[in-house]
Amino acid sequence: MSRSPDPSRRRVLAALAAAAAVAPFGALAQGISKRPVRIVVPFTPAAGPDIVARLLAPRLQARWDQPFFVENKPGASGTIGTEVVVKSPPDGHTIMVGPASIVTAPHLYPKISYDVVKDLSAITNVGSTSLALVVHKSVPVSTVREFIAWVKSQPGKLNYGSPGNGTHHHFCMELLKLQAGLDIVHVPYKGSAPAENDLIAGVIPTMFLPVHVA
Repeated sequence: MSRSPDPSRRRVLAALAAAAAVAPFGALAQGISKRPVRIVVPFTPAAGPDIVARLLAPRLQARWDQPFFVENKPGASGTIGTEVVVKSPPDGHTIMVGPASIVTAPHLYPKISYDVVKDLSAITNVGSTSLALVVHKSVPVSTVREFIAWVKSQPGKLNYGSPGNGTHHHFCMELLKLQAGLDIVHVPYKGSAPAENDLIAGVIPTMFLPVHVA
C-alpha cells in the first residue's frame, strides 16, 4: 500500500495513463525514477507478509528494472510499520505488504496517528491464506471437538499464543472462544516467529497458524 496521491499527483498519473495508450512501455519507463523502492513489512521476518514481500521483490525488480528491497518494521499489530509508510514521501518509492490487521488495528489502538482509509491506497491483492488450529504434540486431542472438550475441562488454566493483539490469529481463537464458550487466556507475542517457537517448545499449547506454516 502507498499513501493516497494529492490532486496534482493524480493529474500526473492520469497523464501517464493517457501516454501509455500511445507510447511504448520502454519510452514511458525512461521518465520514471530508478531509485530503490522500499517494501515495508509491518511484521517480523519469516511472517506471512514477509515471505510474500521477499517473493515479490525480485519479480518487481525484474519487471521494472530498478531495485526493490524489503524492510521489516514490526510492532503493535502492524501499526508501527504502517505509520512508517504513511509518513514517507508519496512518491511511489515506499509501498507495503499489509495484512488484514491494518484494518482492525485502529479499533484496538484508537490513538494511532493515521487514517487507514484516507492515508493509504490499496494497489492489489497479492495473496491470501487460511488458518489452521494447531496444538503442541503433548496435547491429547486430534479433532476440534476434542480440543473444545479439553479446554472446557480446564477453564481459565490454559493459554494460547498469537503474533500480537488484533492479528487474524488472535481473532480466530477469540471467535472460537465465543462460539464454543471457552475460557482460555490470550498470550500476544511480538511477531509470528517467537510464538511459533514457543508452540514447538510446549511453552504454549495451541494457536492458530497459516496452513503453509502448520
